[in-house]
This record gives sequence, structure tokens and C-alpha cells, in this order.
Amino acid sequence: RFHSKKEAVAAQNEFIEMFSKGNLPDEIDEINVQSDNGKLMVGLILKQAGLTKSTKESLQMIKQGAVKIDDEKITDQKLEIKAGTTHVYQVGKRRIARISLK
Repeated sequence: RFHSKKEAVAAQNEFIEMFSKGNLPDEIDEINVQSDNGKLMVGLILKQAGLTKSTKESLQMIKQGAVKIDDEKITDQKLEIKAGTTHVYQVGKRRIARISLK
């Protein structure tokens, strides 16, 4: 009704790829995060990038096993990421971003 049949089919296929098969979407937001001393804890990265509302939520999501970096599940809440790196961070199934740590 609001979109063409072609657009509807494309949206349905994207939904199936992302949620049923667990694949990443074609377009991922790119975000730059600044570190203070050349590294930053993963919980702070998620908060500063807007993937979580607070550091506490970031730590809870890591504890629950809902955080992935480059499609690898993260379990260490104190994991520090070095500046100068770029990774794809995922919180749950829907919050995804390519984050460059400066």
C-alpha cells in the first residue's frame, strides 16, 4: 500500500537475512569514539557510541552475552580496546555500528 512490491520483497529479504540467519545489514552506521589514554573499556565504547544508554547497561548486556565485536561474543566486562582500531560492535540483534576508536 505504501511501497512498491519490489521494495516490500527487498525489505522482507533483508529482515530474513538479518534476524533469521543472523547476518549483518548491508549499511552499518560508522561512529568515531575518542579515547583518553590510547585505550578504552568496551562498556564505555558502547555508551559513547550510543549503542547503550549507560555504562551499567553495557556491562549488563556483556554479562548476558548480548555483545559481539566482529561477530565474536564478548564476556569480559573489563576488556580494553586499543586506539587506532575499527570493529563492528553489536548489542542484541538490532543495535549495530562500525566504531573507530581514536
